[in-house]
Amino acid sequence: MGFLQAIGIVLATLLAMESISWAMHKFLFHGPLWFIHKSHHQERSGFFEWNDVFSLLFGTTALLLLVIDREQMGMLFWMCTGISLYGIIYLCSTIGLFITYLKVLKPLIVICWVFVEHIKYIINLPRKIPRKNLVC
Repeated sequence: MGFLQAIGIVLATLLAMESISWAMHKFLFHGPLWFIHKSHHQERSGFFEWNDVFSLLFGTTALLLLVIDREQMGMLFWMCTGISLYGIIYLCSTIGLFITYLKVLKPLIVICWVFVEHIKYIINLPRKIPRKNLVC
C-alpha cells in the first residue's frame, strides 16, 4: 500500500468517525446502553464515571487491531490509526474545554507521551526521537 493511499484511508476514517460517533451516541448510548451512559448526564461523585468504559473499550479495540495488522500495515492498520487519531482529538478537545476546572494538563501530557511511546513500539519506530524534531 502506498503512502498517499494510507494517508487517504486515515483521513477518510477520521472524517467518518464523526458520523459513526453521532449515530452510536444517539441510537446506542441513549438506547440499549443507557444504563452505562446515563452516568455522563448525572452529578459526578469521583474522577471517573461508568461512561468512561466506552472510551476504554473503543481505545483498547483500536490498539489491539493496530497490533494485529502491524506487520502488513494494510487497510485495517490505517483505519485503526484514523480511529485512534479521532479518539485523541476528541480527548484533547474535551479536556481542553474543562482544563480550567480539572487541572489535569500535566497528567494528560504524560498519558499522551505514553501513548506515543506505545505506538512507536508497535510500528517499530526509533525508541528515541531527538528533541529538536519534536513539533510540540
